[in-house]
Amino acid sequence: MMLVVTLGISLVLQNIILAIFSEQFQNFNLNTGSPIALGPFLFTPLQLSIIGLAILAMLAVHCLLRYTRLGKAMRAVSDSPELARITGINTRLVVNAVWLLAGALGGLSGVVLAFKVASFTPRLSIRDLRGSYPGRDRQPLWRNYWRCSRRCRY
Repeated sequence: MMLVVTLGISLVLQNIILAIFSEQFQNFNLNTGSPIALGPFLFTPLQLSIIGLAILAMLAVHCLLRYTRLGKAMRAVSDSPELARITGINTRLVVNAVWLLAGALGGLSGVVLAFKVASFTPRLSIRDLRGSYPGRDRQPLWRNYWRCSRRCRY
């Protein structure tokens, strides 16, 4: 439910910004470097750093969810918030931590998207959100990693 509300508010804010500032965009120059051949593929250093950053972020979230008390609490709250609250988990704190983590990952993805696109428009983010929500069903964890890796558009 909160995801739908967040997307709705995002659309409203984007259109308000578009109405105030018009459809102007800003470009910035970014040296991507010379291509590097890895097997049959050509990658720029920027693309390799984005891939490395994505792998590091995915591993960090995996380790957070798998090996920390906060991750255990997050999993407990996602399974049954009422049972987690009864067993002594501060569900409000866990939910706030999840929103903080989601905001940090969203900010990181915005920076990476800006490096990839190298221009800012008011509608930059919404076109890349369609179909990219990996947690929409309860699949094994490796399937979400596979789905995320398929979304890579290089």
